[in-house]
Amino acid sequence: MKKTVEYLFAAVMGGVVYGAVETLWRGYTHPSMIFVGGICFLLIYIYREHNASKRIVLCAAVGALIITTIEFVSGCILNLWLHLSVWSYRSLTPNLLGQICPHYMVLWFLLSHPAVLLCDLMRQLWRDRLPAHSPDEPSGSSDKPDSSSSSSSSSP
Repeated sequence: MKKTVEYLFAAVMGGVVYGAVETLWRGYTHPSMIFVGGICFLLIYIYREHNASKRIVLCAAVGALIITTIEFVSGCILNLWLHLSVWSYRSLTPNLLGQICPHYMVLWFLLSHPAVLLCDLMRQLWRDRLPAHSPDEPSGSSDKPDSSSSSSSSSP
């Protein structure tokens, strides 16, 4: 349950941050981009969780691949199938069906650096706020000795 809440928090945070970044970049965002941004950030968050020792530049490259893949899939659904016209890269050469292009993949790589750092910060803050023992464990099973149970009789 803790992981579900952590991942949900990461997805919401990623969606809100991406929506804000896109609004600053374009002047507006489509509501679907908050959802798509949340999925991208969650996948980067999970990747980083399992690859915390990897260099940030490698994680940013993987982040760019994740974002570009999600961008293509969501673009095919939102723009080509549902005809919402959320974005189009048709004016940029080269592009794939107007949904992805190398120009934005480079931008996703650059934006993935701070995203990976945000993942690390969020994970650290998440870890710091968790109790020392799991809610499933009785409170007495912690590795730390309980200072309230010190005995005054120490004679053998």
